[in-house]
Amino acid sequence: KALAYAAELRARSRDYKRFLEAERKRVFGDHRRKAEQYLMAAQLGGGEPRVDATGKRPDGLHQAIVNLYKTLLEGTRTDHHRVMSPWQAFAALKPDEFASKAKPLAARFAANDDEEKPLNPMVAQLFSGKPPADLAEVARRYGKLFATIARKWEKLIAEADRADRERPTELDNEAEDEIRQLICGPGARLDDRAAGDIKDLLDSERRAKHDELQKAVQNWTNDSSAPPMARVLDDPDQPAPARVFRRGKPEEPGEEVPRRFLPLLGGSDANPFVDGCGRYELARAIARKDNPLTARVWVNRVWGHLLGRGLVAMPSDFGTRSSAPSHPELLDWLAYSLVADGWSTKRLIRKIVLSRTYQQASTDRPEPRASDPANELLWRMNRKRLELEPLRDAMLAASGLLDLTAGGRPVDIGDEPNCRRRTLYLAVKRESLPPFFRAFDFANPDLHVPARHETTVPQQALFLLNGPFVAEQAKALARRAEQGLPTDDETWVRQAYRAALGRDPSTEDRNQAVAFLAAASTLEAIGPGPTAAWRYGIGDWDEAGKSLVSFTPLTHFENEQWQAGSEFPDPVHGYLALRAEGGHPGPNRQQAAVRRWVAPSDGMLAIEGLARHQLPAEASDPKADGIRCLIVSARNGILFEAGVRNREVRTAVAQVGVTKGEFIDFITDPQAGDAFDSFGWKVTLSLVPAGRPREESCFDSAADFRGPDPTSPPLSPREKLAQVLLLCNEFTFVD
Repeated sequence: KALAYAAELRARSRDYKRFLEAERKRVFGDHRRKAEQYLMAAQLGGGEPRVDATGKRPDGLHQAIVNLYKTLLEGTRTDHHRVMSPWQAFAALKPDEFASKAKPLAARFAANDDEEKPLNPMVAQLFSGKPPADLAEVARRYGKLFATIARKWEKLIAEADRADRERPTELDNEAEDEIRQLICGPGARLDDRAAGDIKDLLDSERRAKHDELQKAVQNWTNDSSAPPMARVLDDPDQPAPARVFRRGKPEEPGEEVPRRFLPLLGGSDANPFVDGCGRYELARAIARKDNPLTARVWVNRVWGHLLGRGLVAMPSDFGTRSSAPSHPELLDWLAYSLVADGWSTKRLIRKIVLSRTYQQASTDRPEPRASDPANELLWRMNRKRLELEPLRDAMLAASGLLDLTAGGRPVDIGDEPNCRRRTLYLAVKRESLPPFFRAFDFANPDLHVPARHETTVPQQALFLLNGPFVAEQAKALARRAEQGLPTDDETWVRQAYRAALGRDPSTEDRNQAVAFLAAASTLEAIGPGPTAAWRYGIGDWDEAGKSLVSFTPLTHFENEQWQAGSEFPDPVHGYLALRAEGGHPGPNRQQAAVRRWVAPSDGMLAIEGLARHQLPAEASDPKADGIRCLIVSARNGILFEAGVRNREVRTAVAQVGVTKGEFIDFITDPQAGDAFDSFGWKVTLSLVPAGRPREESCFDSAADFRGPDPTSPPLSPREKLAQVLLLCNEFTFVD
């Protein structure tokens, strides 16, 4: 199965790659054969000329390639360059002095006897014999040389492809390969792959073909039949040289930068890396025994994680501006032990947690506090609140629901409260972190964060008190304490304390708990939970990625419609609303109206519907440009897309496979503006479950439309007490 999957992935990737290569050649043409014209165009400069849809100028040259030549000339104008210095010298001559000064220049370049500034022998050969009459003739000589090298290189590539062998990485002749590195191949300054994304230069028909092939690869990569795979990095044999980007612009590469370890740490005589791109050698240099920083930094981070504060207060700054270690000898000894133990973090943790320092209580003592109020000398343990990952995992463990399955793909926290994997396996989406992550101080994935902030905000209390996840753990903990048998309150309290806190309750604990159970009254419902297949929300549509980045449920149901807030129109989301037979999108495509259907089982799905948009007779606003309707599968991408303005459009999908829990989103967003964008859109879905062809289920968006689900039953007294145990300081703090 894995081999068949890999073969299909290679075939789809090959088709996509061949399409890109063919289109790049079609758009840019045989530009290396026109080096003469491109050199002159880049040298003459001037303003940006008008270009057509594919980026071509009136003279037939491609502006993106002209820009590459401009960058080449700008980068070789001041420093000596073995290939381009003769061009720069001739280009610096004024037209009226060209004839008189070209001859000695040509003779000097042809002699090529300057040991400090040698030229490529093939470039020097260009100027033997008759000197050039003008700059155009210099361009012709360069153009002929570039074309010769390009033909030779392309011939070798074509021969390798026909023989189905690995493509060559260099030319045998050193002088030829030096020129080849300038004009052909990955990293070359004049390689058309540096001219930008070819998709931006395609017409609508070819762009659709591009998207089709790209989508085929993406869909197969994300297909449920894909076997578990480890991500690997394929190191090229000859990586492109790293360059400084002038003013930070990739399109303006500057001088090359050798791959090597930081001279400040490795010495100024550190040799450049030669093994692939250098990642492996960099890792070896970082983990070298005599590296003064790596072991100390790692020990300091582990110590800070376990004891609440590092031996060096700033975990990511061991420079001259950082604070000195509070215990320098201890830091050195732990760093030495880490290296001696084969860099084993497990052994390092064992050393620390078995120490008397770690096992101290956090009890305050007036005498040492007077001399060391910040506890820098560690006369007591620092009390630590559990971070979000261990807090969530501890609740799952106490309830007995923790799924300890190791490995596998990330799981979406949107499956809560049914997601029982360790928090380590929850998917982190940089563009749209789940509210749970943001509320509990999860680090920004886009930034380097040396240490997490620790806040106490209302969102944390609301999640712990009202969230369905915590309620489910409380129910499970209550059941676990009963051990499947009827128990009296005292026995149940003892079992609950053991499961949650790992100890028996004290006499006071037991008396208070039993009294609470006797007097407890039913609390209000913990909130609605969706029971139907339909959900209603606001979607953020990513036009570039052709996907729904986020789905935020609509929270208010008033006047027979789901809306964003108690006010209508909403101050942020405008007239966004969903009703039984239609609705209204938000003001832009980041605020689309989304009617979501969740597949109750695996099977084959057919969709039939009718979208309607009608402008009133008085609508004269030019922004009344209609809506766009999309049907998007979480697994298969866009199934249907159409613009609808003052007409009706059939929205049908003949047949598509779905898996249990898969989302099908019916998305409505505005075009340029959202004026007069009220719409009607009713859909019916027919689902034939896998293996049960006679059990067809039908879903009707209008008939199934409903407001909030009936309230969930309140927690029982034992479940309430179980929730109290999960929220108490003894459970949520490490002491």
